[in-house]
Amino acid sequence: MSKIESTTETREPRSADGIEALQAIDDFRGPVESSSHHGSNDHLALVYDSRDEQLQTAIPFVRQGLERCERCLYIVHEHDRAEIESAIERAGIDAEAALESGALTIETAENTYLRNGGFDPDEMLSLLSAEIAEAADAYEGFRVTGEMTWMLDARSRSRTSSSTKPGSIS
Repeated sequence: MSKIESTTETREPRSADGIEALQAIDDFRGPVESSSHHGSNDHLALVYDSRDEQLQTAIPFVRQGLERCERCLYIVHEHDRAEIESAIERAGIDAEAALESGALTIETAENTYLRNGGFDPDEMLSLLSAEIAEAADAYEGFRVTGEMTWMLDARSRSRTSSSTKPGSIS
């Protein structure tokens, strides 16, 4: 079963939207705490047991954004672009039209989180700020969902490299 954790600072309250909608779900578990140190509306983290479970949350999130005339960015790592396009199509969304119009963009972790060879939070915030500014002129909002599985790969490589000493056999 998935768990969702969130930080939120509400700029404009909406009924049954954002955190309120999440809190109204009977199965919701996990802390929801206000975060005054950043200006995002909602920041959610989904911990999932399977790829299917992950898509059961991410694809409706994207669909809702497209229905609300928001620009959506999906950052892939564990899945590839074709898998996400297919999942979006199965959900009844015209992925090709959304991609062609610019309402939907599917990018890789290598072109976003890791675009300079490694993760730099300031670089990522700069990229997202540019995306938000670009979306502000033509869309009602901007939402992003990103697969963070690359962090597990980085941790694995870090453990391997730190446990192997020069000249040792592992």
